[in-house]
Amino acid sequence: MCGYVRRRRLDRIRRALADPGVAHRPVPSVAAQWGFAQASHCGKLFRAEFGVSPREFREAALGRNS
Repeated sequence: MCGYVRRRRLDRIRRALADPGVAHRPVPSVAAQWGFAQASHCGKLFRAEFGVSPREFREAALGRNS
């Protein structure tokens, strides 16, 4: 059950990071909205789930280069 909830929260973060309307918000702010108080912890879980960091995902999803 915990794994399911964590995956759902990570998916919500992924969706927000791909949303141009949320592009002005820092990644830690988006993560905190979905219950991750520590950005580093969220980043590790996000990378394990999706294979890239939240920042890398956002850049690719929004067509930006680092």
